[in-house]
Amino acid sequence: MATVAWHSISVKETLETLKTGLRGLPKSQVTAGLKRFGQNTIQPQVKRSRVQVFLAQFASPLIYILFAATVISSYIGELLDAAIILGILLLNAVIGYVQEQKAEESLASITSLLSPKARVIRDGSAKTIAARELTVGDIVELSEGTQVPADLRIIQSFSLLIDEASLTGESLAVEKTTRVLPADTSLSSRSNLAFAGTNVSSGHGLGVVIAVGLTTEFGSMIETTSVLEDSTPLADELKGIGKVALWTVLGITTLLGVIGLLQQRDPITLLLTAIATAVSAVPEGLPVLITVTLAMGVQRLIKQRIAVRRLASLETLGQIDTIVSDKTGTLTENELTVQRVFLPSGEPITVGGSGYNVSGAITHHHKALPESNKQILTQLGVMGLLANNARLDQSQSGDWTVHGDPTEGALLIFGRKLSISTEQLTKDHRKRI
Repeated sequence: MATVAWHSISVKETLETLKTGLRGLPKSQVTAGLKRFGQNTIQPQVKRSRVQVFLAQFASPLIYILFAATVISSYIGELLDAAIILGILLLNAVIGYVQEQKAEESLASITSLLSPKARVIRDGSAKTIAARELTVGDIVELSEGTQVPADLRIIQSFSLLIDEASLTGESLAVEKTTRVLPADTSLSSRSNLAFAGTNVSSGHGLGVVIAVGLTTEFGSMIETTSVLEDSTPLADELKGIGKVALWTVLGITTLLGVIGLLQQRDPITLLLTAIATAVSAVPEGLPVLITVTLAMGVQRLIKQRIAVRRLASLETLGQIDTIVSDKTGTLTENELTVQRVFLPSGEPITVGGSGYNVSGAITHHHKALPESNKQILTQLGVMGLLANNARLDQSQSGDWTVHGDPTEGALLIFGRKLSISTEQLTKDHRKRI
């Protein structure tokens, strides 16, 4: 399908172009779409196997020289020397392999950001399907608390607000409309489109799928991290050193060999001399030193929840002088927390904890909360939970995630700190719309 500026054409034109309508796609068209566009999954096209990642650690002229020295040492019976050199090479490879595998796993986990389920209209009937089964032209229902499963052109909107922080970094939810926008409208301002991986904060609506999988905006971002990386200045310098060392060693050993043969010296002695020359000319500790240093830097970044895919890219990061970024949702975490509650008397109640962490003591003048105050806070917490459209989920790691408005999310966390059972509240108070 030719590239179409979907935001710049009307809903009618969009549906006609995609050969679909409000009744959705028929089964035959869905099957054809899946064959043409593939499944709606984000899987990087360039993926190296574990063996390839491990073997890549030996791709250096310095390593080649040391390998040659290991083979020759073993051949002439100098097994101790061979074992030492080989141990250094394996240590370097293992450190680099382990770090790169951790980074690959971190990047792979990003694919889980796509919604596993989607509410779709097909043949006039609404049904819930696996998001991977969506195809271009499908009509998708969007409702509060759900995740956008693919890139959509909005065709109906009823107070529809979508949080696009995961894609654009903007903290405020975007109001979605169906109106036509200019063709040159920037990505973050395309209010008539919904993007895969973003979350519906409030309202509901309908959207028609315009892109799936790696062709979505989110998929394009993931695919960018999967292309072959450009060489870094550090890698270029190491290659240069390796080439110089390689040719220098070859030249010196050849010269020594010729001189030795002319002097009719023992061939074994000449080989030992060549090995000693090669090993002494190559700083065998350099690869390990560089790898360990970069690995330590990567570990520090991991503690800050930053994934580094290649060790050498850390050196490139170190050359950055200026980072231009907006603040909210990028430098800050787009999380709100209830920290103070003021009683009718004006006395402050302190709420501990930060972000979306349910742990935190609630105190009155740094002392345990009196029972009378606790009852008032519980009533307040119940009101905050009932007048709330956000949703609170807990991951397997124990972290809490809020889907919806950050302010309402803060009230959900506050209710948790008060040990209010949201499940029981939901049963006792049914929301009417």
